[in-house]
Amino acid sequence: FEGVAMARDKILSIVQERANKISTQIEIERTLAPFLWNKELSGSLSQEELIESFPGVKINLIKTGEGAHLNLSGEKGQIESIQQIIEKALINLRSSIKSVSTFVPKSLHRLLIGPKGAVLHQLEEETGCGISVPSLKDEPDNQQVTIYGPVDKVLKGLSSLMEKVTGMSSENVTIPEISFKLLQNVQKYRAKLKSFDNEVSFHFTNYCCISVDGKKENVINFITKLHELLAELSVYTVQDTLEVDQEYLKHVIGRKGHNLQQIQKDFQVEILIEDDGIVSLIGKDRGSVGKAKEFVNSILSSVVDLLEMTARI
Repeated sequence: FEGVAMARDKILSIVQERANKISTQIEIERTLAPFLWNKELSGSLSQEELIESFPGVKINLIKTGEGAHLNLSGEKGQIESIQQIIEKALINLRSSIKSVSTFVPKSLHRLLIGPKGAVLHQLEEETGCGISVPSLKDEPDNQQVTIYGPVDKVLKGLSSLMEKVTGMSSENVTIPEISFKLLQNVQKYRAKLKSFDNEVSFHFTNYCCISVDGKKENVINFITKLHELLAELSVYTVQDTLEVDQEYLKHVIGRKGHNLQQIQKDFQVEILIEDDGIVSLIGKDRGSVGKAKEFVNSILSSVVDLLEMTARI
């Protein structure tokens, strides 16, 4: 009976210990989340000090689109103490953090964010403020960018934001269909585009259109070079297509692309192969495109004849 009593006491101890542990979540507004651990603004402890003061509690701040969640897990009494500390910190932050919204054309939002958010993060570090740019997917019509932070920094941050935006430009350039296909699919032409200006980003938008983003002077320089390249590509005026069964495409392409490269060299054409098996032949005159098409068809006929012969054997 002594062993049973010890086991019962152990179980009760575990149950009581678990009952004394809780998990909870505190919602933090978007404008306050970046400043939660700022002792000067919140009048509270830093994250490191809070963890050190309550070693038995797991503290995890998770950022979300709407703000942040502060997840707490541990001994009930300690968590209640942390909740009180955080609530006081949020009250202080609500009185010290202000926000201002300003109109920024939607076409410039991508530039303001930058690759993987690099431009936005740099601007936030420079200004000491948080900056919220509405999602293109979730808020396509919202052109208001919000900057939030300590009162003494918000106006300076707004000035820096507008200075950054004023120097930006986003332009759409309409491209002739054949030239657009070549720029989008032929590596040597894409490489030329990328070499024009490292400070500019470009992407293919709707059919026959390229969007160019960056500083105004860089965008102008890029578009000037783009038009020079388009003049070079304007000699390609003829396009023809044929549909090739997926299982035969490898014979047109050849090992390591040898057949494809040879056809392009011999007939002075560019050959583009799409995922659905459509093969486009682009050239400077109908004669070269027609001969290239005949040659591709001859390869396909030879392959089909060989397969049929093999099947009969």
